[in-house]
This record gives sequence, C-alpha cells and structure tokens, in this order.
Amino acid sequence: MACASGSVRATAEEKKDVIPAGWQEVRDASVGFSVPMPTGAAPKTVDGHPEYAAKSADGTDYTLDVLALPPEKPSEKTLLRLLTKLLGRCGDKLKLDGFIEKPAYASIHYGSHCADGSEWQGMVYIDHKHMLMLSARGPVGKLGITEPFFYQLQYLNN
Repeated sequence: MACASGSVRATAEEKKDVIPAGWQEVRDASVGFSVPMPTGAAPKTVDGHPEYAAKSADGTDYTLDVLALPPEKPSEKTLLRLLTKLLGRCGDKLKLDGFIEKPAYASIHYGSHCADGSEWQGMVYIDHKHMLMLSARGPVGKLGITEPFFYQLQYLNN
C-alpha cells in the first residue's frame, strides 16, 4: 500500500529486477526522464528533435522521441489528430485508449496496424515542457515486450 501511494520508492536493487535482461535504464537529465529500453539505445537528432532508438533481439524497434508540446491542451481529440499526422499512413487505423490527466503530465496509449504488415504500439507523455512519444514497432502480433518501456517512464524533475 505504501508503494502504491508513492511513499516508498523502489531501491536500485529492486529496480534491476523489473528491467528485463538485455535492457538498460536510459536517463536524460536535460529533458528530465528515465526509462528502460533495450541495450544500445543512444540519443541522436531526427528531424530536428532528440530521439533514442534501439532494436531488441526479437527485432522490435523501440524509439523515444522528445517532441515540442502540442499547440492545444492534451485531450483524446487533439492527440488523435496529432498522432494521426505523426504516424503518417500507419495512422489510418490508429486507436487510442487510457487517456490519463494528472497535475504533472497527461498520457495516452496508442496502437495501429500498418499497410506494410507491421504493428505500431506506444505511449505519449506530455508534461509542462515536452511531449515524449514512446514507440514499439514490429510485425503484427510479434511485438516484443512493451510494459517496462511504456509504463516505467519516470520524470526526474517533476
């Protein structure tokens, strides 16, 4: 109960148990987050924004893009419009679920099947400074694990 209320934090040793083998903690102090990703994730600049990318042993591509805040307040409607644009042709069958709005951030899960036979799953987190788009992409029905990547993102400065 204490853990669920946030009054107890996992120790470093406990955190290691929840990060899958072959994964590492990616930490970006300038943006203010940490997240588990497959080993080898490194920052690069893509289309003018920072992106972390890694491929798991099973072939799933994982990316975390640090994007500018959307022009409108986050809502299911505005995020549907924004993600449809970001996913391009893969956004044609986009589905959103689990919109959560907290004082420090908003988040939503998304998923889509693409015409090329791939599946795109992800989470979007929007705080007061950035939009973090976490994506896992691979063959339909054969995505690697996503739970640690999507749900263990931690804000460092909020």
